Amino acid sequence: MPASASPDVDDPAAELLQLLCAEFAGGGIDSEVVPADSTVPAQLVVAIEGAVVNVCFLPGLENPPVMQYLAVLDCEVVPGTQPAVARLVCTVNSSLPMTGFEFSEAAEAVVFRHVQALSVHPLDPAVIAWPLSMIHYAVSHYAPIIASVASGSVELDAAVTTFALAQQELFDTD
Repeated sequence: MPASASPDVDDPAAELLQLLCAEFAGGGIDSEVVPADSTVPAQLVVAIEGAVVNVCFLPGLENPPVMQYLAVLDCEVVPGTQPAVARLVCTVNSSLPMTGFEFSEAAEAVVFRHVQALSVHPLDPAVIAWPLSMIHYAVSHYAPIIASVASGSVELDAAVTTFALAQQELFDTD
């Protein structure tokens, strides 16, 4: 994704996102800024392994400003798997340093969503990069396990065992 060209001076949020995009480009992080439209605020779009993260300032929350990170997982939730998906999402979230997997039964979608209040004077890019790195970790490691349950190809107990083994490997000091 190429970095976007010029900031929208009429939209301070878009201008801040554009500055972040330029800073990230300097650090080798591929991103772009999508301008606001009538219903959706300006967004910084960052591709990560397994998903795209849309980052935006939530409208109407200005003191302090609140940033939302949203990554929609590319998985189909087949009928009958919803309870297992919901339970697995809770299990996975319980071990993450920054929780955020959510299952919407109405939308039949799994997302990773995180909201963060922050200071924008100055806005330190590291404050945005850290949640992105945590989202990257969570999505790249655990989205495949969640997707396997959502597709019905793996039973919940087997997925919980796989998750437990991944956790054991992560924390194994031997």
